[in-house]
Amino acid sequence: MINDQYYKKVSFSIILIAAIILQLIVTMKPPAVSGELDSYMMPIISLEQRMSFFINQSDIDKARLDFPNLYSGVMGYNDLRSSKLIVIESNKWLGWYFPTYSIAALPVKLILKTLRLNQSYTLLLTNVLFYVIALIVVLKKLKITESKRLLLIILLICNPIFFYTIVWGSAESFIFSLVVMSLVFFSNKQYKTAGLLVSIAGSLNPTIMIYGAVIIVSFFVELFKKNNVKLMYEVIQILKNKFLEILKLGLCFVPSIVPFIFYYFAVGKLSVTAFAGTTNFLFERFYTYLFDLNLGIFPYFPVALILFFIFIFRGLYLRNTMAILYLIAFFGTILTYSMMLHINSGMTGIARYNSWVTPIMLFYIVTEGLEIVKKKQYKSVYFCSLYISSFISAIIIIFYLYVPTSYVYHTPIATAILNNFPQLYNPLYSTFISRTTHVDGGYSYTKPVIYADEGRIRKILVTNDTIKDLQRKISGSSGCMQMLNNKIEAVKGKSGYQYINIPRSSQCSIEIGIEKKELFAQELIDVTPGDKNVYAFGIPTEIKPNTVYKVEFTAKPHSTISNFYVDFYGNNGAYDFNEQQQSVNLINKEKMYKILINSGNYQNIYNAYVRFVYSGERPFQLKDIRITEMENMD
Repeated sequence: MINDQYYKKVSFSIILIAAIILQLIVTMKPPAVSGELDSYMMPIISLEQRMSFFINQSDIDKARLDFPNLYSGVMGYNDLRSSKLIVIESNKWLGWYFPTYSIAALPVKLILKTLRLNQSYTLLLTNVLFYVIALIVVLKKLKITESKRLLLIILLICNPIFFYTIVWGSAESFIFSLVVMSLVFFSNKQYKTAGLLVSIAGSLNPTIMIYGAVIIVSFFVELFKKNNVKLMYEVIQILKNKFLEILKLGLCFVPSIVPFIFYYFAVGKLSVTAFAGTTNFLFERFYTYLFDLNLGIFPYFPVALILFFIFIFRGLYLRNTMAILYLIAFFGTILTYSMMLHINSGMTGIARYNSWVTPIMLFYIVTEGLEIVKKKQYKSVYFCSLYISSFISAIIIIFYLYVPTSYVYHTPIATAILNNFPQLYNPLYSTFISRTTHVDGGYSYTKPVIYADEGRIRKILVTNDTIKDLQRKISGSSGCMQMLNNKIEAVKGKSGYQYINIPRSSQCSIEIGIEKKELFAQELIDVTPGDKNVYAFGIPTEIKPNTVYKVEFTAKPHSTISNFYVDFYGNNGAYDFNEQQQSVNLINKEKMYKILINSGNYQNIYNAYVRFVYSGERPFQLKDIRITEMENMD
């Protein structure tokens, strides 16, 4: 039988290896702008210079010196990124988030400054530092068996928070670490420490305070249970006797209230992000956060989420108090941030809010759920299942590091389902719009949104108002068009957003748009690599604004070809945007590819090319190349 000392050594070794890997990954490449960087970075400067939360021009000037990778070329307020800063008055600005994260990062910046190291890494190294501290707290403080501790540590390391720790100069990883540490003390019934830690996290995102409220409820449940309280006068007596303890607990939650007071006096509002709340499509957003194949919890924790449901329902059946409390903490928090309108915000893989709520699920499974299981053989099965869950998460993380995802593109998992079984994935309408048309948000809908796989339609989003425009925007054989017409008739008259699916198994080839004019056709082009094994081959093409072009070609690549994409290039480099870039996953056999690219609203395009870009070491051939202008679909 494996002894506890062995488990401790393995747990410590895994944390040490994770810490080294994280630090190496962070420091091996220059930090990049991400998230609401300015709202976190600029207060670090203002705190260091004047111990002030308010930011002015001198802070921007100092940021260019201290954070060269992130603020080179940022000369003033108008050069700031994303949501910029809140304007208080001329030359006086404020971050959109209370600077708790900035305060925590300031010592890291000062250490880097003292050691004369690149201070641009301040936030990412702060992420790594607090993440490792959280894992150490689990190792040293959590009161569970060593086998469960090892399992929990692995689940917390093989976790999509990895993306936000190494890439995002944003508070997600910091909040995750605080929630993990809070859950350690909550599991130990050390409610004041648990409350203080989650309250600090709540100063950055108040939706996590649903879990904070659960800590308070759990404190009173435990208090009344210990004193065997049954009658009302006994409740009153206990409250009087324990007033000081209750007061101490209440004071631990003050940090979550401070931002509301601060912003009220600074800008006249309790919250500067409250405008973003809505209850429209609340259930759909709640479901999306749980199960969506792009941003939900399920594709990253499929086994763990299923086990969480099993253990919660089993706990409710047994009238287990902790099952009720964890249910409220987990689903209540998700429901609360589901009220935030901007669900399709910037993210890497899993949604940003989901990244720090998942520890609640994992802690319940390991610390409470496994205790519900009495039969030893069943417990072994669940243990193995959770290790499988961590393995799946690790594979996804490694794969997504190799094939980077974007929040305005479908993830590889969602793409695979849409390409083959589109009827199995019916996302929130705005998520489908955002990921299919490659726009931030996707909340505006005026015309059918069509998802195509290599030019062949697989899924269409319509309403009663837009369905009448659909047929003139697509083309196909008479049999396939008849099948589509039948699907259109089936959804006519239905309210709200409707999906029409054309799975691969239908063997129907229905394409977007009607061809207007052929611009280029050639049977064979020999392509050879250029400098640094990266090659861009351009075909001169007349490109008009707001026009769809179809690019067709046949290719049989060799194994050295990678990162292949087709895009537009013009105006001597000024017309070269990611929005017009279409990546193509070339398979190692001869195959025909069809790509649709929208030119966007860039005006006065000249010296334009359709460009094929790739990395490779050996030449290969493109056959049957054809570029066609399509009929305007608007």
